[in-house]
Amino acid sequence: MPQITANFSEAECACKGGMCCDNSMPGMDPFLMADVQEMRNILAVPLEVRSGFRCRRHNRDVGGVEDSQHLLAKAIDLAPPPGYSIETMLQVAHTVPRLAAGGIGVYDDFVHFDAGHFRRWDHRTDGV
Repeated sequence: MPQITANFSEAECACKGGMCCDNSMPGMDPFLMADVQEMRNILAVPLEVRSGFRCRRHNRDVGGVEDSQHLLAKAIDLAPPPGYSIETMLQVAHTVPRLAAGGIGVYDDFVHFDAGHFRRWDHRTDGV
C-alpha cells in the first residue's frame, strides 16, 4: 500500500480488525495526516499507529463510540515512542494548530487525535 505521508503508510492506518472487513478504507484525512507527520517530524522518532480507520464491526469490537471519527478515517491513535511520555506527545501536539483544535483523548498507552471539533478526554486508569 502506498505512503500517505513521508512516514505513514496506508497499511499502518487500515482497519486492524482482520476478517471483519476487506480492509479497504477511504483515504485518511489529509490534514490530520499532515499534522501527525508534523508531530513526528518534531519528535524525530517513529510513531506507532495503534488504530487509524476502523470498519463498523471492528469499531464495535474494540468498544469505539457509535459516531467515532475512526469510521470516517478522521482519527488516529498513536503510542508514545520508547523513552517518550504521553505528556510529551501532548505538549508537541499542542504546538500543531489543527491537532490542538481537534479531538484529543488520552489513554494508558496511546493518544487519540481526530479531525473533529475541539474536545478533550482522559481515560487513563490511574485517574490522572
